[in-house]
Amino acid sequence: MLCVNPLSDLDLSTPKAVSMVPEDVPTWGYEGDGWEKVYSHFDLDLPTERVRLVRGRQIEYLPYFNAGFVAFPNTPMHDGKTFAELWKDTARDIDWNCAVGGKRPWLDQVSLPVTLKRFGIDYNVLPASYNFFTPRMQSHPQVKDAYMLHYHRHASFKAIPTLEKTKAFLFEAVPSRFHNALEAVY
Repeated sequence: MLCVNPLSDLDLSTPKAVSMVPEDVPTWGYEGDGWEKVYSHFDLDLPTERVRLVRGRQIEYLPYFNAGFVAFPNTPMHDGKTFAELWKDTARDIDWNCAVGGKRPWLDQVSLPVTLKRFGIDYNVLPASYNFFTPRMQSHPQVKDAYMLHYHRHASFKAIPTLEKTKAFLFEAVPSRFHNALEAVY
């Protein structure tokens, strides 16, 4: 992830709410009974609400979010635990105790909406600009409005409209001993 614009518009004032971007495509649980198994593991019904996935056919789907960017206040949300602690506990429980296949490498994304439902935590759906997937940058005009770039390969950096500004910031922010490595990337 690379932050390329200020996050000053991100509202974290709701004490028991998490903000995130829906996943691009249903990478887990699209077929079979995986979601039913995970929710029933915690004695929960499947959610009735749906979110619109942000890429491809943009289908309406169970709450399913990209775990690359998740924003929440760092305050207790349930029994004195922060959202991060609740999410980690839920992920561990699913990983160790829930007999459902294919949970890796999707465990973070599988456990995220389950944590919300398990502890009655609200969520805010953010636009894709808060978790902008870089393979779309070459053809997507809204990349200039992105806040966070979600990349898988360093070559994606070359398409960042604010590359020079971002590069200058990074070079100023990291110790000089890492400048050669940064230069190789940029």
